[in-house]
Amino acid sequence: MSRYSQLYIERGARLLDSGRFRVRLEAVFENNFQDLFGDKIARAVKVFQGVEIHSGLRGYLFSEFFKRSEIRDVLDFVTTVFDVVDNETYRKFWLESIAIIFEQEHVGYRVDGEGIVHPYIDQQFEMTQRAAIEALNQDQFRQARNEFEAAFRHLRGRENIQALRMMFPAVETVAKVIFPGAFPRLTSNEVDRHFAPRMQARYIGNQPAIDAANQLLAGMKNWINAAHQYRHGAGAEEPTNPPDDLVIALLGAGAAYLRWIIEICG
Repeated sequence: MSRYSQLYIERGARLLDSGRFRVRLEAVFENNFQDLFGDKIARAVKVFQGVEIHSGLRGYLFSEFFKRSEIRDVLDFVTTVFDVVDNETYRKFWLESIAIIFEQEHVGYRVDGEGIVHPYIDQQFEMTQRAAIEALNQDQFRQARNEFEAAFRHLRGRENIQALRMMFPAVETVAKVIFPGAFPRLTSNEVDRHFAPRMQARYIGNQPAIDAANQLLAGMKNWINAAHQYRHGAGAEEPTNPPDDLVIALLGAGAAYLRWIIEICG
């Protein structure tokens, strides 16, 4: 469920730390894990993280830990809970809760399926994403923008195949808008037939730019072929979910190609 602050306040760059993030993380832990696993987790934090969670009359003072610990210890705590808890239902709930808090509080981290926290994605990736969204900010590209934004929603939800399956149609939709009726489906062959001539006309008289752009178009053809590995196929076996590093690379490249083809063909 969205809130006013998520819908109407410009959030800017992702945060490295946040009081609200810490409060919400504490609430999830306190309401669902502390009574069942608190003692075991406190001991594990001391052994594996080198941090002591002090105790009071009512038990361990996790609240003080969340408020005063270094961010590294709070992020490591996410993994410690996952490692200590031996119930798959609780583990799944923990990871889902962490992912939601990271996203809604706009902090620059993501959690993988093993409970390990990673930087969300690097700054260059986010700059590429924002630049592509700006290029799509035209009525004719509205459908492509919806598909593009859906790809990153799936990425944030750790639905990697679905993320790729929305990024490819975003690029394909842009191509069909630029070359209406020219092809039913974007394949690597269409890059040579349509994009290469348009690029050469744009850079006419600048052979170094043409040579460099031809290399980029060759990369785009490879990107199209790579993305097709994860598309739906009638009767085909569902592919294994792609690893995070691969899907991030493919989404970043797709965003860069999308922006570039709008510029050279606009």
